[in-house]
Amino acid sequence: MYEEFIIGYVLTGIAVVLLVAVIVLQCFILKKLAQNRRVNNVNIMNTVNRGMTICRKCATKYESVLGICPNCGTMK
Repeated sequence: MYEEFIIGYVLTGIAVVLLVAVIVLQCFILKKLAQNRRVNNVNIMNTVNRGMTICRKCATKYESVLGICPNCGTMK
């Protein structure tokens, strides 16, 4: 084999390994983000099920029976 081609093969191999590593890391990151979204959605549903309300103006959580946000005074 020609020595000129060996350098090209080595560099191509390194590029392929780095590309695979980036793809694997992206998969792990996307999986973690999806898990965090599911946890946040469950927390919001649990808050609604427990008689809590989230203010539409300031996003403060408060008891539904209050009717008025204790932070900004917005009506329910």
